[in-house]
Amino acid sequence: MEKKFSLRERKKIQTKISVLNAMLDGLSEKTFNEIRVEDICEKVNISKVTFFKYFSMKEDVLDYFVLRWQYERTIEIHQKRFIGLEGIYQVFKSVSEVPNADKIIVSLINYYSKIRNRPRKLELTAYERFTVDPQFENEHPIEILPLDKIFEVYIAESRHILCEDKDKYINQLITLFYGVPFQVHIRMLEKGALSNLYKESLDLLFINKSG
Repeated sequence: MEKKFSLRERKKIQTKISVLNAMLDGLSEKTFNEIRVEDICEKVNISKVTFFKYFSMKEDVLDYFVLRWQYERTIEIHQKRFIGLEGIYQVFKSVSEVPNADKIIVSLINYYSKIRNRPRKLELTAYERFTVDPQFENEHPIEILPLDKIFEVYIAESRHILCEDKDKYINQLITLFYGVPFQVHIRMLEKGALSNLYKESLDLLFINKSG
């Protein structure tokens, strides 16, 4: 399957993925602001010219992480791997399992708070989609859902949530998604705290609700 993509395309995307991984690894010891483009290039063994060929600025690497993560969640919806509240819990579980997740989300908050215009809409190439999930095939590329739409799908599937409460729950979930990691980060809580706090917060939000 992979051989249907050109060697040039594969090398290009593997470089982008290597840059992403280098940035994520760097968050183990530094904040996002402390990580320099030069640091990333040195780890990946590329020049700054090559870096800027794929990413217009360092923050684009964050956007790339988000896009790939959103695609994974979109595939889960498309294949109905999770339904209703189970899907909502999976969204939070999936991000909490990413190394340095609290730092990533705090970095996103900092980044989003500074931009004045809506970020340009990014897309994944066919090979990038393949690298996210080689087993997933679809005749037509599926639309990658943003976070609020992901929550909207799962809320609509939950028969215990009234339609008129939909927007309220979406807003609360987005607040939890970004707020809990910020709390973990500033309180310097131990590893694993993010997953536990996410679950506790969701349990409180959906108490006496199921499916």
